[in-house]
Amino acid sequence: MALIIEDGSVVPNANSFVTVADARTRAAIYGLTLPVLDADAESALITGAMWIKQQESQLQGARIDAAQTLSYPRTPVYLYTFLQASDFIPQELIDSQVIAAVEQGSITGSILTPLVRENIKKENLQGTGDIEYFNGGSASSISANISTAFTILEPLTKSALSSSGGGLCLQRGC
Repeated sequence: MALIIEDGSVVPNANSFVTVADARTRAAIYGLTLPVLDADAESALITGAMWIKQQESQLQGARIDAAQTLSYPRTPVYLYTFLQASDFIPQELIDSQVIAAVEQGSITGSILTPLVRENIKKENLQGTGDIEYFNGGSASSISANISTAFTILEPLTKSALSSSGGGLCLQRGC
């Protein structure tokens, strides 16, 4: 399947935010590589874009058009306290897609498989991230690449709006 690149103008049937050539360049910056064959790299990039779509509920703003196929463009989005144009496709989004695609290209199976969170007794969701497991329980691990993809995507999330990590504080007393 050929890539159809979303450039911020709500491209019909878009399935990626980046071309294979540009994705290879971005991956190299992180010391990573996409699959060698372009067709495999395209497939991995499409899966990477779908991985971003799975994170959509955590992203700032809303889609700008009901017909768009990917989770961007969105509005309003604040990146490092600056309001972005509604047609803006952030480099953080592209890098996150590329790193997720690198992971997809290096595994058997799919990164779209839900993260299994077994043995969790209690989880504090108030920003501290504390998790308590049942006796003998353990955390499901995620790969270093997916962890990096999450980290790079973080400035575009709702949580970035109220943290010192790059968003705009909307609460009194921040």
